[in-house]
Amino acid sequence: MNESTNSAARSFFDFTDATASVLDLLEKQLPDCAVFVAYHDSDAELLRIVDFRGEPQFGISNGQTMPLLPGTVVSGAPVDPAPAILANPIVRDVRSFIGIPLLLNDGEHFGTLCAISNVGDRFARNDVELLTVLGRVIVNELDREVMQQQMQQRHDDLVRHNRRLRVDAFTDALTGVANRRGFERALAREWKLSRRGTVPSFLTLVDLDEFKAVNDRYGHAAGDEMLRLCAQALKAAGRETDVIGRIGGDEFAAILVGCTTAEEAQIFATRASEHLEELLHESEAKVTFSAGSQGLADSPSPLRAMELADQAMYWHKRNRNGGSPRGTALASKIKGGAKAPRQAAPNRAPARIPAKAMAAARRDGSATGINSSSDSPADNSVARAQPPVGDDALIDAASRKPAPIRNPRG
Repeated sequence: MNESTNSAARSFFDFTDATASVLDLLEKQLPDCAVFVAYHDSDAELLRIVDFRGEPQFGISNGQTMPLLPGTVVSGAPVDPAPAILANPIVRDVRSFIGIPLLLNDGEHFGTLCAISNVGDRFARNDVELLTVLGRVIVNELDREVMQQQMQQRHDDLVRHNRRLRVDAFTDALTGVANRRGFERALAREWKLSRRGTVPSFLTLVDLDEFKAVNDRYGHAAGDEMLRLCAQALKAAGRETDVIGRIGGDEFAAILVGCTTAEEAQIFATRASEHLEELLHESEAKVTFSAGSQGLADSPSPLRAMELADQAMYWHKRNRNGGSPRGTALASKIKGGAKAPRQAAPNRAPARIPAKAMAAARRDGSATGINSSSDSPADNSVARAQPPVGDDALIDAASRKPAPIRNPRG
């Protein structure tokens, strides 16, 4: 049975108003007869009696099933229900029979509109014409129901497809976390909420050290596995409300929604390091990662928050003395491979941070880092009195429900 027939059957068994009205009318026009629909279940080779209207003397009841006789099912042709009904031993006193095929617009034979009587030669030509017209009404109703269901199905498929496209547009295909575009949209939203005082949040940037050595020594497949496991570790360290993203190459970022202090951000980074170490405990290629954070409420724009967190991250990369989070190891897929040579973490090229941003950072000393020490950048935040800077990437966050203020991480 094809999909349209199944849809029609479901619609018909719901007893639509039009179908019930047709049988009500036939019951009045043929008061001394019984009227019903014989639905043809071709897969089971059965007739199913639907909405029987008449006296029980005929031995037929609503919902009854009758096997089709051999030879009465012809592929592509309407099924004649008369032999199955009249030859059934439980059927009694049927001396006159009319059956009008119910053919859907796609040519599928759905069933038969039937009228029976215990009087011989009961039905005249006008009775046949009446059943033919009313059968057409039932078919039109069924086709309408089928069309509505098909349109709804197409609409649902389109909605799912568009949702999938939106997810793909904002998701990193390799790691499954947000890509840069998706992360920047989330950052703009959370920055707005933080600046309003609705939900405080921190931005943490993570950069894998010596990642190039892993790629060079063990190949890009091993490097890809490292990126996937790093994303997994960051998600495991965060909460459901946190946003994890891969913003380029071996750089990741996290928006810690509800995080109020740099100490909480440090706990997140430490947890991520521990999770990564657990995932890669049998690794041969050694890597570390550096992390830096910045409060969104203390940043005049999302872009500025990224710059300040980036400065904090690279300060710790250059001045790490055992205090910053360190990850370990990517398991080599090459059995017996030697350990990758440890290389010094490269300094960030001067062009990475715009000159104006660097000058502003030196002037206000607003970068907030993880595991700060006496020789770290100043921890003074950008004054809240500074007006927010406009950003084309901002999205409307009016409909977002505020997240609860989190308890201290740890």
